[in-house]
Amino acid sequence: MKINLRWILIIIFLIVTVVIFMDVLTDQAYILDNWFLCVFVRRTEFLTNYFKLVTLLADYRTIILISGLFLISLIKKKKYSLYLISFTIIATLVNYIFKLIVARPRPEGINLIDISGYSFPSGHAMGAMSFYGLIIYFIIKSKINKIYKWICSILLSFIILNIGYSRVYLGVHYFTDVIVGYSISLILLIIITHFINKYGKDVV
Repeated sequence: MKINLRWILIIIFLIVTVVIFMDVLTDQAYILDNWFLCVFVRRTEFLTNYFKLVTLLADYRTIILISGLFLISLIKKKKYSLYLISFTIIATLVNYIFKLIVARPRPEGINLIDISGYSFPSGHAMGAMSFYGLIIYFIIKSKINKIYKWICSILLSFIILNIGYSRVYLGVHYFTDVIVGYSISLILLIIITHFINKYGKDVV
């Protein structure tokens, strides 16, 4: 029997999402959140300034700008930008629905920037994983040199992780908000890349 890795990954990320979702609803997630905050977050002036800049990489204006650059530089393959924008919009809508359902308040008294709205899941984490994750997919599927593929993919992965961490560091999200944001986006990413592989091979 052939094992479908795609479905295995979807099930794993779905389990992570459901388990943390239930922990958040029953107020058990704070145990993991407080542990991560105490062990992995150490604030300095340099890191604060750094993560304030990093978190902007998942801002909607940055995403629109990068999508526009894709559209201009890859004019013969406009579907790059179409997929990027469409997928980011889908991830944003899913994030909005989850926020309304859970209605988890943001951390209080530790935030370094002002932001409104609910906390769970992290919109920046979802946006980063969805947007930059799809760009990584396009890079991997492209015909550029393998060394450049590795460099670009590692750099973008580093950006994704930094954006997620920045939300906890800046005190506007809990660790579990970020993890579920990543998990949901990875599920969506697996689905859309399967769709592109099957129906949009002219793109990559």
